[in-house]
Amino acid sequence: MKLITPFPWKVGQHLSIVGGTGTGKSTLASYLLTQRKYVIVLKSKPDEVTYDMPTKRTANSIESVDRMVLSPTGNQRSHFAYAYDRVWRQGGWTIYVDELFYHTEKLHLGTAVDNLLTQGRSKHISVMIGMQRPVRVTRFALSECSHIISFSLEGRDNKTIRDVTNDEMYEKTSQLQRFQFAWYSRPDRRVWVGRLQDLIHPD
Repeated sequence: MKLITPFPWKVGQHLSIVGGTGTGKSTLASYLLTQRKYVIVLKSKPDEVTYDMPTKRTANSIESVDRMVLSPTGNQRSHFAYAYDRVWRQGGWTIYVDELFYHTEKLHLGTAVDNLLTQGRSKHISVMIGMQRPVRVTRFALSECSHIISFSLEGRDNKTIRDVTNDEMYEKTSQLQRFQFAWYSRPDRRVWVGRLQDLIHPD
């Protein structure tokens, strides 16, 4: 299996995925992350999504692996803070922040997230953000992203996406069917609509 994306997601570019529970947001993220060599997934809650990398319970495991899911059983804030710091110091990582609101508002790690989003490109760091809604989160999670992927949205949420993309993205996002998403590429201001299976091709 190989993944063919509609737009190139380059090292150093950030990407946000917006979608409610059950839309397929985390599953899409897990497939997109197969494109990267050095990956850390900060998994804050149990779910059925699988990643092609080992799951570790402690942040110091970063020292010995190239790809890992960090899913601590206790003191999430401490382990995730350590991970953010190592990613910043080492550079070259792709880090997936699962459920941004939880990281910034519950774990109070907003400064670490903002630092990677605003300054990580110079260190070839890519941040992938997962969020259920594009409101009450750091503005950098959308403004600093080269790619914004959204599942179906309505009302205020969809208007927020329009403010950082364009009218075409607003129209397409309003019309999405279940498990369908719109992908906005900021470098060329283009929009692509599809499903996960449209990206997966046999080797």
